[in-house]
Amino acid sequence: MDQPTGGCLWFSGREGAGKRTIAALVVATMRADGLGVELLERDVVRDGLGLGPAPDGDDLGADDRRLAWLASRFAEHGVVAVVVGRSSRREPVELARLAIRRFAEVFVDTPPELAHERAGRVDLAFEAPVHPELRVVTHDRTPDASAAQVVSFLESGAFGPALPTGAGRPG
Repeated sequence: MDQPTGGCLWFSGREGAGKRTIAALVVATMRADGLGVELLERDVVRDGLGLGPAPDGDDLGADDRRLAWLASRFAEHGVVAVVVGRSSRREPVELARLAIRRFAEVFVDTPPELAHERAGRVDLAFEAPVHPELRVVTHDRTPDASAAQVVSFLESGAFGPALPTGAGRPG
């Protein structure tokens, strides 16, 4: 029997970049296409684990390490985990990359000024990825167009065997 192939799409970017919005659109498309996918958002996972809101001065990588571990468990069981963490530090993302065979980082690249305007604060601790598998520039396009770029990436086979997207979408 063929085992389903899980994996992890890790959305990184500054606070206010649009990671959650784009990831939610991608997940909705994947679900409509009948794919096993789980959206793992930092705040939702913290709440689900009974951790409450992250306190000020919290270890910047602790939540991302939790997300990486959780994503590895989903991937091991054939589910694609779509992670939206803080992703300020490279270490947890690189640990996830090593632990999950089918992994792609989607860098939601938004100019700092625009991200600041959206988030209401500057994410000074952000460390941009060096070699993300996909870079999505958001300042000149809609969230739908950005999500379509991610879906095209998945359909291309660059994430591993091409995901059979498109079947559940109206034509």
